Amino acid sequence: MELPAVSTSMALLFFYSVLLIVSFVAAQDPSFINIPASVNVTENSPIHTEVAQFGIVTADPNPKVEIVSVVPATNAFNLVFDKSLSTASITLAATLDFETQPWYTITVYVEDYNLTSVTNISANILVRVLDVNEPPQCEPQLVSPGVTVQVREDISPGTSIYVVLASDPDHNSVLQYNVSDALPSGSANRFRFLNPSPSLLNIGSFNYQKGDTNFIVSVVVEDQFGLKCTGTVHVEILPVKNTLLNFTFPVQNVTIKENIGPDIYVTKVTASSGTNLRYHLVTPSVSFWIDQGSGIIRTGMHLDVDKTPSLTYTMLLVRVYSADSSGTSGTATVNVFVLDVNDNFPVCDPPSFLVEVKETEPIGTVLTTLKCSDADITNNTLSYEIVPDGNSLDKFRLTGNNLEINDTLDYDSEEIARANFQYKASIIVTDSGVPPLSISIPIQVGVYPVNEFKPTFPGPFFFDVLENRAAHTVIGSVNGQDRDWEFNNLHYSIIGGNIPPVFYIDMKSGTIHLLGSLDFEMKRSYELNIQVVDIDQDRDPDPLKQNTVNQLFTVQVQDENDNPPVCNPPFHETTIYSTLSARDPVLTVTCTDGDINFVHTFRISGGNENNRFTMNGNQLMSRNTFSYNPAGVMDPLTFDLSIQVSDGVFITSVKVIVHVVPWTTTSPTTTTPLVTRSIKTVTVLQGYWEPEPWFVAILTISVALAIGTTALLIWKILQCTSLSNSSPPEMTAPLVQQG
Repeated sequence: MELPAVSTSMALLFFYSVLLIVSFVAAQDPSFINIPASVNVTENSPIHTEVAQFGIVTADPNPKVEIVSVVPATNAFNLVFDKSLSTASITLAATLDFETQPWYTITVYVEDYNLTSVTNISANILVRVLDVNEPPQCEPQLVSPGVTVQVREDISPGTSIYVVLASDPDHNSVLQYNVSDALPSGSANRFRFLNPSPSLLNIGSFNYQKGDTNFIVSVVVEDQFGLKCTGTVHVEILPVKNTLLNFTFPVQNVTIKENIGPDIYVTKVTASSGTNLRYHLVTPSVSFWIDQGSGIIRTGMHLDVDKTPSLTYTMLLVRVYSADSSGTSGTATVNVFVLDVNDNFPVCDPPSFLVEVKETEPIGTVLTTLKCSDADITNNTLSYEIVPDGNSLDKFRLTGNNLEINDTLDYDSEEIARANFQYKASIIVTDSGVPPLSISIPIQVGVYPVNEFKPTFPGPFFFDVLENRAAHTVIGSVNGQDRDWEFNNLHYSIIGGNIPPVFYIDMKSGTIHLLGSLDFEMKRSYELNIQVVDIDQDRDPDPLKQNTVNQLFTVQVQDENDNPPVCNPPFHETTIYSTLSARDPVLTVTCTDGDINFVHTFRISGGNENNRFTMNGNQLMSRNTFSYNPAGVMDPLTFDLSIQVSDGVFITSVKVIVHVVPWTTTSPTTTTPLVTRSIKTVTVLQGYWEPEPWFVAILTISVALAIGTTALLIWKILQCTSLSNSSPPEMTAPLVQQG
């Protein structure tokens, strides 16, 4: 009887286990891994280029993964799901064109099935198409084999003979039209474009009788980046005759709708007579062109009267020529009316948004709330996307219809200053129609400054200046820095260390000038306390909010030679013997200088008769060569010397009186009576001379050497004379006769 109870327990255990497993599996809702919110794809990328790759987590081994919608609608994207890796990739199924559509929104859908229910998730991927510069496109007939136009020989100079049909896939591209060459050679200057007009003009006149019959003009169409297309215009000159051709309908009124073209049939003009006819638009137009053989007028471009209101009415003047009748022609008028198509775009309030906030406005601040609607009854669900410019990248975000600050709006940069301190973006509002219609709401958020940073001094903090600089001399500049825009808008002042006032500082530039002279000998350095204040760093400048910084700067005074030597005493008088040794100084000239590190030089500048004295540094020295021989050089007994003392710039003179006493045993005296007696002694001893011992020795050796040299010379002369008087030894031998 217990077996059924066990079986029941096992059954209940199994049931709860299954229920737990089912609950666990049911809890595993599908999810995306690393799915990007937006991606960039370059236009004209080849088919199969990978746009995005992401992972999918799901409990279903065979989930349903697909692209459920693309806005705007297109078949340019494929999705491939790899079950083994649980990864999905989106690739291109067609090339994308930035000029046609710069962005797409792809909605990816995942649906899985578990034991209890079906769950699904979806995510949007914004695909931005990146622009690539593409070459201009010339009309095919112009490129090959070339178009042919016929021009009457009497056409007025400056008249358009052909309008080059060329377009550039890139937005805002500016095309330049030029004539690169023409045949016959040298005729290129007869045709010209007046850029940016695509009309080929004739320059000058034609003469059919003198050979102006055919020209081949090479045309180049180039964009601002150097990409170009080329073509050829064959110009046939027709002789002028008075015969006229008539049109079946000389005046036609044609009505077409906008948003057609190019190459859409508009109308046809037909001449009532003539053969081999050629049709030509006398009034050139980039919007229309005419087939020269059939007279069919077609659109030359996509017609959009919303962008070009002048397209609502165009008058075309058509001329017909008969090649067989040598230029007979006629004209007709075609009035083309282009009707606007009623398109309902989203409408938003405000249509544009401009606000000004401080640069420190916190993240998350709501700038505006958009109120948009669509006049269409259906397909009026709207989506929003922010398209930033280079400065406002990631600066804003949309939370529902609220435009909020997403990042700090910095005021202090050159980039935002060049943008007039405005962050610009656009909000693209798109309806859900096929094809969808969008409008762009310009967003301009101006910022005003807040004084956030204190000035700084990068150094150095010292200046060197030579003393004796003139007043107003610039000794250096204080280069304060401030990271608030306008950068380094500072005022400088000296608030200490300038007593008495020796310096002043330019309030704007920070340049320090001298007020007066400096004296190194009086003061060698100054400590200046310089204050810098930032100016106008707030929208409403408040002196209480200005940032102030002080910094000590050292001005080091450099010495200059500006003091002459001072000698003490400035006059010397002394007495010496004539036999004073040249090694012993006569006297020492003592001089001082108010300058430092300048060396004095001493020179005898006058009174040094017979060059009897010399200077050794600041010592006056005797050369020990005084002469008091009446028969020879007679030196004075008193020398009145002038000694110049120079520090390299200034010169000071010192007077020195030297009394010379001829050699005697008496001692000199500096008293006046002794000076008088020394003069008498000199008079008595004028004829007396006694050589010094060294002189006697040198004289004796010199005489001995002279006598020896003379004897040797006489001996050599006598020897040479005796040799010249004797016969050669070989002359005394008898001659031997040769057998």
